[in-house]
Formats: sequence, structure tokens, C-alpha cells
Amino acid sequence: MSDVVHQHFRPAEQAIVKRLEEFSSGVERTGVSRRTDFLSPREAWIAQIICAKYSLAVSLYGGYEHAERQRAIISDVHEHPGEENFEVVAVRVDVPKGSSTLRHGDFLGALLGVGIRRDGLGDIAFLPDHTAYVFCTKQMVNILLRDFTQVGKTSVTIRVDEQPPISQFLASTLMEQKVTLQSLRLDAFLAHAFGMSRSKAVEPIRSGKVQLNHVLCVEPSQEIVEHDVVSLRGSGRARVMGIEGNSRSGRIFVRIGRYV
Repeated sequence: MSDVVHQHFRPAEQAIVKRLEEFSSGVERTGVSRRTDFLSPREAWIAQIICAKYSLAVSLYGGYEHAERQRAIISDVHEHPGEENFEVVAVRVDVPKGSSTLRHGDFLGALLGVGIRRDGLGDIAFLPDHTAYVFCTKQMVNILLRDFTQVGKTSVTIRVDEQPPISQFLASTLMEQKVTLQSLRLDAFLAHAFGMSRSKAVEPIRSGKVQLNHVLCVEPSQEIVEHDVVSLRGSGRARVMGIEGNSRSGRIFVRIGRYV
């Protein structure tokens, strides 16, 4: 696997690559399936690449259909895990009526602030009345129930909901466009995804307003790859849907998905 690791994955991804390799080799050796924590879309893609090398299956589930962050079960190709095997729990978060509107970032910051690990958290979904649903691992539930009492200055009440109203979740629409970039630098992608000049895209990156796959990135020259999710504080998120070769002039065709 060393050639795959060095050629296709970033240095910052080596920890998850190593963990997925260990899981896969263990499943291959023992025949016993393994379950990961929550993975980003990019990490889920890495899991599929690695498991294919071991001729293993990867099943993904994040608590509901089309969840962005999902847990993976690595298993023999003949196994078919059920939803209950993923141990994903939905926690309902009720906000008092009349409270100021709380955004995804407000909830995420509050959750991380009480000691919930990022990989223990899946999606944060919302109902039209601003009620939130936090999807988490079974191991994180007790911490949430004990310590998660407010978001910013707003007090909240929480409870486990075994039947969340998934059909009522406000859907994130992915608006896709195909553009050409001079390079695969993060600042070039950010400029096209959020409608700004490349020179202006450098400032929010350097000032800590940009995350790449949920991790702060302050390097404008960082190269983007397929399945990356880029977040710009206050403006939303965009995803690298595909990188599709070069134009005659040498520019790179990239499909960008913008969450709206």
C-alpha cells in the first residue's frame, strides 16, 4: 500500500490512511468486520480505495439517506450490515422560541466545546422551526446528555429521538457548475466557488476563516483534490465534485458543488 499512500494522499491524511489500513488488514486476517467513526466525504472515498486493495466491502451510513458524514463498516464482501450495526444516534436539540437564529457553525462549536470529538459527530440537520438534530456515535451520547446545555448564550434542551422526522429536514441543495482553473490551488477554487477575485480569496484563508475537510487551512497554495469540502466562514460550503482534465490552453476543468 505504500505506493498508493505516497502518490494519492496528503501528508495530513496519513493518520486516517494508516488507521483504515490497520482496520482492513485486520478484517482480511480475522474475518471480523470493523466500524469506523464518522468520516468526511473525502475520508469515505479513501476508505473505499484502501478496502478495494484488500478486496473488502465498505458500507456507509450516517443516520439517514444522503447524510454527508457517515460511519463505515469494513467487512467481507458477503456481509450486509443493517442500520443498527452502525450505532448512529439522533439527538434532538430544542431551541426556545424567539431565540436568535443559530447556524451550523454555532452548534458545531458548542459541541466541540463540551468535549465531543469531531469524528464522533455526524451531520447536524435542521427542521423549519430551527430545531436541530445532531447525529453522533453511541459512545458520545452520554456526554451530550450531560454537558450540552447551551449554544452560545442560548440554553437548549436535548433528548435522544429514535424516530427523527427525516422527511422534514431542511435539505442542502448542491448547485453544480463546471469551471476552468489555472491551477488546483485552494485560493483559485475558493475564488470561483464563492464569487470573488483570486487575490481577495487569499485573505480569508490566511486569517483562519477557511476549513478544508473540517480542518483549518491557512495555506492558499494547498492543492485541492476530488471529494474535498471547503468551508468559508459566514458564506457556506463548496465541494470538489470532479477534476476532469485540461483545456487546450492548459486550464483545468473542475466541477464545483456549492451548498445552498
